[in-house]
Amino acid sequence: MTSKRLFFGIPAKSIREELIHCQRQLTLTAEHKPVKPANFHLTLHFLGTTEENQIPRLIRIAKSIQAKPFTLYLDHFGLFSRAKCVWIGPSFIPDPLSHLVNDLQDALRKRLGLVIPQTVYRPHITLFRKVRELPRVVPGKLRFHPDRFCLYESISSPSGVKYVPLSEHLLKTK
Repeated sequence: MTSKRLFFGIPAKSIREELIHCQRQLTLTAEHKPVKPANFHLTLHFLGTTEENQIPRLIRIAKSIQAKPFTLYLDHFGLFSRAKCVWIGPSFIPDPLSHLVNDLQDALRKRLGLVIPQTVYRPHITLFRKVRELPRVVPGKLRFHPDRFCLYESISSPSGVKYVPLSEHLLKTK
């Protein structure tokens, strides 16, 4: 059976230029790896290596999620020291985003039997990889108003990683 590396996320195309500006603002060294602008996204849930035959079930689960639109203010940089990633994220998580993540994880637990550890969700958009120290820079406040979430496949190649949407699901008022 073929497997794929999958995750649910929100594309950040609408704020791509602002995120590129944030990367420039950080001015890290050449050893740090900037995330390609085409790969900017806000992760909702990382699935990891998943059997390809599960993709239709994952898409059905995503279609069943009724998520409202929201506005997210990305206002600080952070560092995941173990993953060596610099990211930008919000100080406050709006309720509709929390509900989207919780509903998605509940559906994955109930309908696929996934064991999902109870962890604190920290929404973020990764800007750089291979970073050991957080630069002392304060970003401006980026307003992000997502209108969809996606099931993505992460494809690695010698030229780097590429995130390919396998399905898109609109956020809509109930």
